[in-house]
Amino acid sequence: MSTRKAKDYTLYVLGARGSRPVHGRQFEIFGGQTSCFIVKADKHAVIIDCGTGLFDAEKILSDCDIIDIVFTHVHYDHVMGILDFSIFPKNARISFFGTFSSWLSYETISDFYRHPFWPVQPNLGAVCEIANDGSKYNLADGFILSAHKANHPDSGNVISLNVGEKKICFMFDIEVDGIGNINFLKDCDFLVFDGMYDDSEYREHEGWGHSTYQEGCRIASVYNCKELLITHHNPKNTDEMLLAFEKNAKLRFPRTRFCRAGDIFAID
Repeated sequence: MSTRKAKDYTLYVLGARGSRPVHGRQFEIFGGQTSCFIVKADKHAVIIDCGTGLFDAEKILSDCDIIDIVFTHVHYDHVMGILDFSIFPKNARISFFGTFSSWLSYETISDFYRHPFWPVQPNLGAVCEIANDGSKYNLADGFILSAHKANHPDSGNVISLNVGEKKICFMFDIEVDGIGNINFLKDCDFLVFDGMYDDSEYREHEGWGHSTYQEGCRIASVYNCKELLITHHNPKNTDEMLLAFEKNAKLRFPRTRFCRAGDIFAID
């Protein structure tokens, strides 16, 4: 297995909207595409969730030989992007990693394309791995993937991805209460966190499996995270609202950014 320097890795934000895609002038800054993040090193890409943001990934993935697809869970807003399987290069080695009790491996992926809900059944040619709480995978190019149980309806997980000497933690679709042991976050370089709600909204949505940007700021501070990226924006929240929330968040944790579709971060 080859290793790389951290500067060779790039984090792409293709979709940061939660629950459903949105469109219109009031959503132009942060985008309306649902959850999709890609970490890439040369010809190897690790995709965290395949929301509608994946529809914009073809150019990023075009030269990839290896594509590892990680589902935090399979609610529609996190899987709709794979309806167009032509996004993936024909000769790439594709592997799926799923982390929830209802995972049925290859059959679950195939069911995304089942009649009468979708007319095209692609030849997946893919490996499916069941990643339970505590599962750890040494992928190619210095990627180490770890799964940690999340508090979300229908189950799901937080994903920790070691990238060379750096660490990115993806904590979206997770409840404020009942988060449990998250010591693995300590000193992470990027914390990508579910900011679906404002603190004032949370109690009305308790049990829905989402968090607040204020909670993300608190956790990032407690666990000494270097950068906080807020994602899974409420589809009702306009650019104006999100900019105001972002300004408030920076007062709590200065190294906060609300994700915008199209953001690119060098991991160095």
